[in-house]
Formats: sequence, structure tokens, C-alpha cells
Amino acid sequence: MISDSRRDPEHAPPTPAGDAPGRPSATNKQYQPDHLGGLRRFAVAITVFNILGHFWFGFEQSWAQPLASLATAYATQLLLDALEAWARRCRPCFTRGLGALVNSLLSAHITGLACAMLLYANDRIWVVCFASAVAIASKTLFRMPAGTAKGAWPLLLFQLALFLALLQAGGATGQWIPVPPQWVLVFCLGAVALVALLPAGAPTRHYLNPSNFGIAATLLLFPSVGVAAPYQFTENLSGSGDWLVPMVIVCTGSLLNTRYTRRIPLVLAWVGTYALQAVVSSLILWYATGHCPLAARLSGMTGVAFVLFTFYMVTDPGTTPKGRWAQVAFGASVALVYSLLLMNHVVFGLFAALVIVCVARGLGMYLLACLALLRSYWAARSIRLCTTTRSSTSPTWLSHRRARRADPRSRLCRLNTLSTCHRWPYTRLCRRAPSARGRKWRPIWLRYFPRIGPSPPPRR
Repeated sequence: MISDSRRDPEHAPPTPAGDAPGRPSATNKQYQPDHLGGLRRFAVAITVFNILGHFWFGFEQSWAQPLASLATAYATQLLLDALEAWARRCRPCFTRGLGALVNSLLSAHITGLACAMLLYANDRIWVVCFASAVAIASKTLFRMPAGTAKGAWPLLLFQLALFLALLQAGGATGQWIPVPPQWVLVFCLGAVALVALLPAGAPTRHYLNPSNFGIAATLLLFPSVGVAAPYQFTENLSGSGDWLVPMVIVCTGSLLNTRYTRRIPLVLAWVGTYALQAVVSSLILWYATGHCPLAARLSGMTGVAFVLFTFYMVTDPGTTPKGRWAQVAFGASVALVYSLLLMNHVVFGLFAALVIVCVARGLGMYLLACLALLRSYWAARSIRLCTTTRSSTSPTWLSHRRARRADPRSRLCRLNTLSTCHRWPYTRLCRRAPSARGRKWRPIWLRYFPRIGPSPPPRR
């Protein structure tokens, strides 16, 4: 099984009395304090909003949909955690107590309520349950290497097979892949078999927004299912209630994204680029057709659905970058992709744009892992020192300089036959050959570069 890069064995909590010593609990997610606090407050906020929506705001879904969606999300999350614990031969984290169980279900709670709130499937409750199950399973199925790409190509091929199967099954995208469905199934089975070649314990992380991917996959596979009507969030309100609810969502979302998730640059980039693309696309249409739909394009920013998507979905801390400029690029990319989809008359553009940008970011993570692998390969290659000459312009000097730049803590292997030092794995000092002055110790770089080194210390 693949491991989650969020686990840090150095900061693992002490082993409880029921665990075997030296065997950590599986799925023991070591959240940062701000991350865990943000998850808890996100869960409380979306729970309160769903309760108010079904009682007073005018949600049109039945009470059975959020309850069934939550049950499916909980069951899927616990099942996947138990399977991972069984594969690692460890104790599941949610069995350590009530607090650990609640913490392990926070993400599933948010995902289940989000799928039930944003999808409208009429009386087909099983469709909402399907969306919740797909959303939770995507965190296990769609992952990218976090450190190095060594041996991770079966994982990439497996995810490619899953995306091909999803596009083949979609009603709107089935004609994009001119391959019979049976061959796609064979390719998927072969990719599943290749996953067994993935190195055990390889650090990976998921890159798809779970709630967004579950909703997008459901909308693609079931054309008769739609998103919840935008008016339902304030249907039973009037007067000040029409603007009070969005204002409360904006205030609470700003507080959570400022203090806990720290995704305000992403929010500002997403909103600013959305407004810019609305103005630019309206000017293009005005130049081409003489009609300028600027008010219609900008009116989408005033709805509660857009506010929820801005503060509670696109800012998912687990699937968005941490750097400030990386967040700006991510938010702007989502808005630009949405504009392209809108110009090509693609419905549900918000969800599709976020999936496309997340997939592009996942490929970027894989490329960075490949670069890290190449960098480590060349660093290891440059450690091989040539002993034929000691000139300052020789390959010895160049390779040693590259090795010091690559990793200052690196050491020559004791069994390396190309090295003239027999102690490098354990110390930076090597023994000079016996002479009239006796045995002396000096830095290893001075042995290879006597011309540029300082004069030896006086003999005591």
C-alpha cells in the first residue's frame, strides 16, 4: 500500500496500551494544529448551514439525502482506513478512542454534506451516495509521488486508466475516445495489476479536491442529475435576509481562510481573475456580435453558490499549493479554464475547471518528483572522484565541487574503489600517509586540492 505524506513518524504520538510496541497505527494522520482547527470549524460551519437550510432557507432536497450521504462517506472512509491498516499490518487510528474517530471522519463529514447540498437528483438518493463514495475513494485512488518518482510509473498508468474509463463512460465525453469499451476495461485491469509493482511505503499525496471530483464525476456519468438551484439557498428569505446570509458566509469563510488554511491569496486571485475574464469575454462578444453581456457575466459572483465555492471548495488546503505565488497561479488558472469552458458552452464549468487544474497540478507534482530523482542521480554520479590527477582544473576538482554543491553532508562510500579516502563514510578527516613528520589529520578537501588549501598547522 502507498503511504500518506502527511504522516510524520518523528512526531507520532506515544503508542497506546493496546498497540504493539514499535508498530505505529495505520492512517494516523498527523494534522498541524491550524489544519486540524480549520477542519473542525469547516465541519461545524457546513453542518450549521445545512440545518438552517433545511429548516428555514428553503433547501429542496429531502432530509434523507444528507443523512444517506453522510452514512456512505463515513462507511467508505472507515473501510479504506481499515484496508490500509490491514495492508500495513497496523492498528487503525480510529480505534484508539472517540477523539481519534472524530478526527479521522472530519474530512468525510465535510465531503458528504457538500455532495448532498450541491447535487439535486430528485428522489434518487443512491446517486448522492455514489457521489460521496467516489469523492472519498478519490483520495486513495488518485495520488502522486511526494518526494521522488522512483518506481512510481505504475501509479501514473493506473490513474490514466481510471480517467480513460471515466471519460469513456460519460455521456458527453464517450465519443472523445475512439476505443471500444471492452478494450478500455482490459487496459484498466492491466493497470490495476501493475500497481502491485509500486514500491511499498512510497510517499504520495492526493491532488484532487474530493467533493468537487465526486460532484463532477456524478454530473458526467448521470446527465439527468443537476446541481442545486441557486435560489434555494435564500428561497424563504426576503429583505435583509437576501444579503445577510451571503455576508455571514463571506465573513466566516474569510476568517477560516485567513487564520487556519491561509488561502486568502488564492481567493483574491480566483475572484479577481473571474471578474477580469468576465469583462474581457464580454468585450470580445461585444466586438463580434454587438452585444455586451457584462452584467450577466458579473451577476454570477453575487450568488450564494459562488460564495460557497469560493470560500469552502476551491480553498481546500489538502489539494492546493502552500506558497503565496503558487496560490495566485492556482486561483487564476481555475478562472481562466472556466472562461474557456464557458466560451465553448460547457455546462457546470466551475466544477470541471477545478478538476482540470487539479489534474494539471498533479502532473506538475510528478514532473517535480522526476526532476528530484534526476538531481539525486547526478549528485550520486558526481561523487565518484577520479584519482589520476590532482590538478585544479581536472575532473576531480569539478566533480568534487558538484558533489559539495549537491549535498554538503554527503560522504564517499567506504567501499568505493575510486576513492583514495578510507574513512569518508564516518568523518570528513582522512589520514595522511606516514612521513618524517608522523601521522597527521587534515580535512579531506585539502588532500585532493593541496594547491588552494591553507598551510598545514605547525607541529606541536
